[in-house]
Amino acid sequence: MEPVSMNLDIPDLWFDFYARFLPGITFITILRIFFFGLTNPPNAWDVAVIVVAGYISALLIQPISSLIVNNFEKIAQNIKDKANKKDKVRIIIYKLGEKSHEALILEKMHGEIHFFLQLGIFLLIDCIFLLFRYSSTQIGSYIVNPCGLKLLFLFLAILSICYSFCYSKKRFKRAKRDEKAFNKAINIDY
Repeated sequence: MEPVSMNLDIPDLWFDFYARFLPGITFITILRIFFFGLTNPPNAWDVAVIVVAGYISALLIQPISSLIVNNFEKIAQNIKDKANKKDKVRIIIYKLGEKSHEALILEKMHGEIHFFLQLGIFLLIDCIFLLFRYSSTQIGSYIVNPCGLKLLFLFLAILSICYSFCYSKKRFKRAKRDEKAFNKAINIDY
């Protein structure tokens, strides 16, 4: 009988952290402060609720994010042929070996792409929620105007979504570079 392994694969851990915890917690924190007006520091119970609610909200938005990221990656990989829908980066990851350093970095980059996209989507949702909030929010001695905040969130959302697309292209370029180095190393060994 084999011992039970409690080890998490790094890509799974990165994906949970980047694509779920960070954007979800950011989303809930922004709602907490700017929509509900809760500007006092959170206690331990509030932090637990923020973390759980953030994770669940990111899980709920994951299907939308995955659909968009898959399309970004197809565009980045220049996949035009409808019949050939294979993810070229995924093929390179298998070629490199799923547990290789290069493959793990490519998987981590995939989680980061989801992070930026989900952050952008959540900022757009925050913008929509703020449409229903007409009063200013006071944070300490600062008064935050909801109109300026909506524009800021909209700008950051667009920036984040665009960065997600650009990072998809960067991931593909890195995968091609790693594949070229791998092929060169194989040819040298033989």
